[in-house]
Amino acid sequence: LIAFPKQGTLLDAPDLSEYYYDHIIAAHGTMITIGLGKRVYTICKETKKTNIILDESVTAVEFIKSDVVICGSLNGHLIIIDLENNKQQIINQKDSTGGVPNKILQNEATTYAGFSNFGIITQNDIRINNAYSSLAHKKNNSELQVLNLAYKNMKLASSFSDGTVKVWDVRKFNKNYAEFKENGDSARGLQFFTNNRLIS
Repeated sequence: LIAFPKQGTLLDAPDLSEYYYDHIIAAHGTMITIGLGKRVYTICKETKKTNIILDESVTAVEFIKSDVVICGSLNGHLIIIDLENNKQQIINQKDSTGGVPNKILQNEATTYAGFSNFGIITQNDIRINNAYSSLAHKKNNSELQVLNLAYKNMKLASSFSDGTVKVWDVRKFNKNYAEFKENGDSARGLQFFTNNRLIS
C-alpha cells in the first residue's frame, strides 16, 4: 500500500515474500520506485500516475538521481534505467560475485552493491560501463549475506549475516577501517551520525 494524503494506491503482489520488504522500495522527491513480483513500477506522488519501467524481478532498487533508477536483478546484474529517455544500461557483475545484489547504496557517481553470497560488496563507477572493484568479507562462506550499507565522509559501513559490522575506507577499498561483531544477532540497520559515529 502506497499511502498519500487522504488517498491510497494499492498495488497487489501476492507472491511477494517478507524477504523483499526492506529491499525494493526507494523514493526521491515526488517519485517512488517499487519492485512487485516480476515488474518494477514508478509512482508519482503528485499525479498518482503509475508506470512500469522494468519487466523483471528485482532484489533492490535505488535512485541515482530524480530521473535515473538502479536495480539489482536475480541474474546478478545491476540495471540502470533512465526514466526520462526510457533507456537501460546493464552492469554485468555475476562472474565475479556469484550472487544477486540485495542491497544498493548510491553516492554521487559511485554505486555500492552488497550481494547475497560470500559477503561481497562491489564499488561501481556508473559513468563507465562494467568499471567496478569488489571485496569479500569471507570468501569461504557461500551463505554469507550483506544486510545493509551506509556511507559518510569516505567511509562505507557494511553489516553481514554472521553478525559482523565492518567499516571500509573507500579510497582503499580492499582494507577495512574498523570491525566489530554483534552479540547474538545481525545488524540490519546502519546509520552514521556526527563525528563519524555509527549506530547499528
